[in-house]
Amino acid sequence: MKKLIYIIIALMAGCSGVSMAQTVKHHHYTTYYNAKLREADSVSWDLTPDMVACENQVRKNVFKEDPLIPKSALPKDYVGTHYDLGHLFSYDDAQCDNIDKVECFYVSNMLP
Repeated sequence: MKKLIYIIIALMAGCSGVSMAQTVKHHHYTTYYNAKLREADSVSWDLTPDMVACENQVRKNVFKEDPLIPKSALPKDYVGTHYDLGHLFSYDDAQCDNIDKVECFYVSNMLP
C-alpha cells in the first residue's frame, strides 16, 4: 500500500497544475517554491507596523540565488530575456530590516 501511495504522488507531481512546492521560511516571509518551474507558487508574510515604520531606504538591486533552495533560479537565468523580475515579498515591506532587504532580492522571491 505504501508503494502505491508513492506512485500516486509521483504521478500527481507530473500533472500540470499540481505543485510539489517546497516550503522555505525566511526571516519575515515564507516561500512556497516549485522546483519544477524554478519559481515560487506563492509567498506569504504577516505585515507588521515595524516593517513599514522606517523612512524610505536607498534600494540596492542585488539579486541573488536563494541559499536555502538547492538549484534555485539564478539572476543570470534572466539576462537577455527582457523580463523584469517582480518581487513577491515587496521591497517596501522589507526595507526596514537589514535581513529582509537582502532576502527580498533572492530570485526565488521573483516572478518575471
